[in-house]
Amino acid sequence: MGFFMEENKENFWAKKIKRALALTEMTQKVLAEKLGIKQGTLAQWTSGRRRPSLGTLRRISAALEVPLDFFTSEKDETISEYLKRISLDMQFMPVKGTSSATTEQVMWEDNETFIRFPKTGENQFAIKVEGNCMVNPKSPRDSIFDGDYIIVDPDVPAESGDVVLARICKEFSTIKRMFIHTDKIVLKPDNPDCRKLEKNPEDVEIIGKVVNISRSMRKIKEEE
Repeated sequence: MGFFMEENKENFWAKKIKRALALTEMTQKVLAEKLGIKQGTLAQWTSGRRRPSLGTLRRISAALEVPLDFFTSEKDETISEYLKRISLDMQFMPVKGTSSATTEQVMWEDNETFIRFPKTGENQFAIKVEGNCMVNPKSPRDSIFDGDYIIVDPDVPAESGDVVLARICKEFSTIKRMFIHTDKIVLKPDNPDCRKLEKNPEDVEIIGKVVNISRSMRKIKEEE
């Protein structure tokens, strides 16, 4: 049955939205502003008078940073029960600075900034991306855009062909797709208009593998 349930399930969706609002401590007014809708329209969903479409649930999911599956699952459960069921823990993930996808750029520590994202590894952290070197014009949905946050896991082994956050010459950082050769490491952008980097192995430190992307609702709407 999935999302396409009987019309008498409006209260089911209302309960889910209210539970997500309570978890994130976001008011209905703020959520309505994030969605670009009238507060009265949102009130119809939270009161059970109307049922949101699947597309609307996607937007609510992104705005509240709660997995879409929580809303579309038929299970009548709290978010804590849902997270326990899928073995995820919604945590505040530290943002450890900014790195360029286009040029070699200094990465600095910023321990006071956090984003809310499902953390699946104990030591995962986020990096804000500058530049469009990882934008693949043939596959925009799989691209990394300027302003995105990449989720980096230093505990997941990076293999040839993976996207990584790399520190070069112990000073600069960059986000590229890594290819390992016998005598060199090639850091290649997904954007064909940007240049690749070829470095000696001793000059490249792989900080971690890029395992996910956090993207704002504004950025999603621009891509579409």
